[in-house]
Amino acid sequence: MKTIVLHILILFVIISCGNPELPEASLSVEAYLYAGQPVKNIKLRLIKPIDATEAQPVNDAVVYIIWNDAYYQLNVLPDELGTYFSSNEDLRIIENETYYLYILYHDQEYVAATTVPLPPLQVQSSKDTINLALENDQINVTWQNPDSTWYLGVIAPDQAFETNLPFNNFFSLPTQASSIKITPEDVKLTGSQHFVLYGITDDYAKLYKISNSSIGATNVGNISNGFGIFSAFSSDTLTFVAKSP
Repeated sequence: MKTIVLHILILFVIISCGNPELPEASLSVEAYLYAGQPVKNIKLRLIKPIDATEAQPVNDAVVYIIWNDAYYQLNVLPDELGTYFSSNEDLRIIENETYYLYILYHDQEYVAATTVPLPPLQVQSSKDTINLALENDQINVTWQNPDSTWYLGVIAPDQAFETNLPFNNFFSLPTQASSIKITPEDVKLTGSQHFVLYGITDDYAKLYKISNSSIGATNVGNISNGFGIFSAFSSDTLTFVAKSP
């Protein structure tokens, strides 16, 4: 439920915070790159300001990812309308590299840039088992963060290890600290679990924080001439076991 609410709020913030006078329908961009993964999370929607929950997929835009002065055109996923992907193996998502998003839709250009964060360093856990029956039990996850990078923690059970945005098992707010505590209330199922620590961009941290608190007239997102976010992530993963008698 928290994921659904966050996703709706992100859409609302995306379309409401950049311009006080909105057209009947606005192009909303949710575009995410993951270090070491193919490009397949570029979503374009038309959103009505009066009802941010009703989104119409946009399938007729011209979309490029630009990297190292090369233009990589994206196509619409056959089974997920409004979502664009690249099958070009020359387009690689690499930590600390900068990428540009270019969209042409109804003669309007939308442009954004993002730099892939470095992955968290020396991620360690205090132990590899947590007892869900013990209220005070916990696992302390630590990492190095000398540059005060933003991080976000995600938990996913082994049988459904899928954590791409919108994150479906997050439990931590974006943090610039170097530790996160996993408690029994954070774990929904027993058995093998994956804890994924994502390095996130400042743009995404800002959007996440606003969409989980009061929504003001702050201009969030980084899409020129439009509404939305183009962001990148890197990650490291730990495994642990959740037990319950």
